[in-house]
Amino acid sequence: MKKKPKSNKGIMVVLVLLIIACVACGTIGYLESTKPKDTNEGENKETDPKDFKVTYRYYLDGEEIDDIVEKETLTLNNSEEFEGDTEEIYVYNFDRYSCTNNVTGTWNEEDWEFTPELTANSTCRLYFIKSEHTVTFKANNGILPSGQVEEKLETIINKDKTINVKPAEGYKFESISCTNNDIKTEYNEETNDVTVSNVTKDGAICTVEFGLKDYKVEVTAQFGSVVEPKDQTVKYGANVEFEVSPSENYAFETVTCTNDQHGTYVNGRLTISGVSNDTVCTVIFRPVKYTVTLNVTGGKISSGYSSPQSVSEGQKATFVVEPDEGYSMTGVVPECGENVKTEFQSGILNVYDVTNNITCNLNLKKTETTE
Repeated sequence: MKKKPKSNKGIMVVLVLLIIACVACGTIGYLESTKPKDTNEGENKETDPKDFKVTYRYYLDGEEIDDIVEKETLTLNNSEEFEGDTEEIYVYNFDRYSCTNNVTGTWNEEDWEFTPELTANSTCRLYFIKSEHTVTFKANNGILPSGQVEEKLETIINKDKTINVKPAEGYKFESISCTNNDIKTEYNEETNDVTVSNVTKDGAICTVEFGLKDYKVEVTAQFGSVVEPKDQTVKYGANVEFEVSPSENYAFETVTCTNDQHGTYVNGRLTISGVSNDTVCTVIFRPVKYTVTLNVTGGKISSGYSSPQSVSEGQKATFVVEPDEGYSMTGVVPECGENVKTEFQSGILNVYDVTNNITCNLNLKKTETTE
């Protein structure tokens, strides 16, 4: 039995469906192609910078303010001697800007205007600094020009300003510290001037510290010795002591100090009180001296050999004696006390090894006369 051939109806249905699908796709493609393009989408689509928005925020001396910083000027008198020496400066100075979304721009000083190069919506912060700022100065152990405990100094941006701050007597400069670490200061120890710069904010306080001066005290001795140390460094107004001893057979005589300093020597100790300058003190010792006195009966002491005589310890006293008429020196023995070594010969009396005050009596003998 033969098979019947397949019907052509199925093939026709499939062809019709394919044709409908093609027509539908073509229609959709056409409609999409006729839509307007969206300029805000797609990597290759360009945007007009005018369509971006910028918001400005203003800062003065680091603090945000509500108002726009206007262009203002002021006139400075640069010389106290010449009234015509003036300069015009801005009250405010543009410092820098910062914009979000990597937006950059330029500042025009003349037009007082910031022009951004917009590539996206952005917030730009404009920073300004005042030209004039006030710094308060204080001085510990120092003297300000006004004589008060503190003094205000008006400064101008990008200009150095000076204030004279002197140390009190006996003090020297040590340091300057300011509450605003950006401030730069320099102290001239010859002129006592503080130079101030880079002041960018009001309200800073700068304190100048002075400390006690150091002085060197040195001691020497004539006919004596100084126990180490022979020099010391002390603060202004302090007292300092040294141990100083005389050589053998010497005693204290005087002490002298340079630069108007004064020393006192008592029981082997030298004290310099209230030191106010570098100084060299010299302790002078003198030989220990005793008095030898000679009394002559029946004669006299020759000129040039006065009595009493001052004799250094351990040394001798010498007298030359002339007899009066009718008196003889033969066999005369001087009377000088116990343990005193003497020699009397040919009218010369020597008293040896003097260690204390001595009084000698010399009684010349009256010569016998023959009738």
